[in-house]
Amino acid sequence: MAIPPSRLSEFIGSSRLPEEILRKLREAALLSEGAPDAKVLKLVQEAIAEEDEELEQVGEVYATASSRIPGLLFDPGYLSPKGLEWRVPYCITDSKERSRVFERRPSGRLWIRAEDLVSVIAMLDEDEMRLSALRELRRRGAEATVAIPRLVELLRDRDQGVVTITLDILKNLGRAARNTLHVLAGLTNDEDLLIRLNVQAAIKAISREDTS
Repeated sequence: MAIPPSRLSEFIGSSRLPEEILRKLREAALLSEGAPDAKVLKLVQEAIAEEDEELEQVGEVYATASSRIPGLLFDPGYLSPKGLEWRVPYCITDSKERSRVFERRPSGRLWIRAEDLVSVIAMLDEDEMRLSALRELRRRGAEATVAIPRLVELLRDRDQGVVTITLDILKNLGRAARNTLHVLAGLTNDEDLLIRLNVQAAIKAISREDTS
């Protein structure tokens, strides 16, 4: 059974029951021998919740089932040899640091596994990699502080998804992003409601941290 180029939730099915999730993964021969059911379920359920959040916030998902599932199961060693066929690495090399970054590129979608922050930031310059790189920066938390100058530039991007994730990163950085407040103030009247709401949330979080 092949993993379809569709959403993870569509692959799992509407019931989302634990036994249904495990059945789907086994039918697709994705689980390695001895993969613990409880830990696998936790990873997949968290990924489904993340996908639901993506749909609610930006109206689309950033990775299909065929990229998200191998990405979830590979690092902890739960992915079967058959599943490895779905995780074909695509490498780029940063010209300065000579560092490797692995990309999963099924059906036009991306799944990144970056080995260093320099290369993740470099990905922000590539249109097709930008959203994936932003999601990785958001995952890395305080490490994203070094990317603030580039993040400020992305606040002018025409893609709503790029801007909203960038704002979310700045919000999560709190006090570390206090120098961006004057830029954020200029976006409070943006014509896009979702962007305005995210700007307000970012300013509130950063200002609260800054006055504490």
